[in-house]
Amino acid sequence: MKNLKKLTKTDLKSVYGGEPKKYCVFCEWMNKVVCSEVPIAQCP
Repeated sequence: MKNLKKLTKTDLKSVYGGEPKKYCVFCEWMNKVVCSEVPIAQCP
């Protein structure tokens, strides 16, 4: 287990295909999915 290294932001970007991680929630009243770069639990 010595090979474990902390992921840098560059590594994370490559994992997510260069996009920042998005958190999405479905809003029934707008009938669409709203996404944010910060965790959201409910519709805006």
